[in-house]
Amino acid sequence: SVTKAMVSTLAMQEVDRGRWSLDTRVGDVLPGLLPGHDDVTLEQLLSHRSGLPDYIFAITGDGTDLDEFIAALYPDRTDRELVRAALTQDWLFEPGSDFAYSNTNYVVVGMMLEKVNRTRMSSLLERRVFAPAGMRSSRFPTTGRTFTSRDHLTDYAIFERPYNLDRASSSMFSSAGAVVSTAPDIASFHRAPLAGRLASKAPLAQMLDAVACGFPSPA
Repeated sequence: SVTKAMVSTLAMQEVDRGRWSLDTRVGDVLPGLLPGHDDVTLEQLLSHRSGLPDYIFAITGDGTDLDEFIAALYPDRTDRELVRAALTQDWLFEPGSDFAYSNTNYVVVGMMLEKVNRTRMSSLLERRVFAPAGMRSSRFPTTGRTFTSRDHLTDYAIFERPYNLDRASSSMFSSAGAVVSTAPDIASFHRAPLAGRLASKAPLAQMLDAVACGFPSPA
């Protein structure tokens, strides 16, 4: 999910340019994508306060059959398929009224970014995040095998036994988690915004400002 910070950076670059604000609605960019909820805002998506259910659970089920769970990670899927899967479930709460982590939020942000830029997410990340941050071993695969470089270890899921995820499709995670990278590249990415290479001071301050989500104060 380090991908989410990179997609947030792209979104805040749009805010920086004056094309969007945090109050920009999904319906302003992709009308009808979320029927009855066109008023969900960019800020609610980025902070997981939209109430959108997570498509992961609709696709993988309850996870009790591990072979079926792993098999669900293999097919290539489009972003619209992921959102449609999410919307087979009930909304979690009224947008802005609560907090719930949902990968669907960032898939929607990615779709919005691709729409306004008329460019695929892989190109947006390459030009506006990877290159300026000096991330030389990072990519955003959208179809086929996720791990193809000797710089990257094959992924495994450990349940009763190890499950090799070498052939899993990163399209399952899209703008919520499809970036494949290395530890040095991730370190470079996190240094870059603070050095002013990815966003100006105003959007950076907004990204760093914690949003109150109704959690109880520590005892």
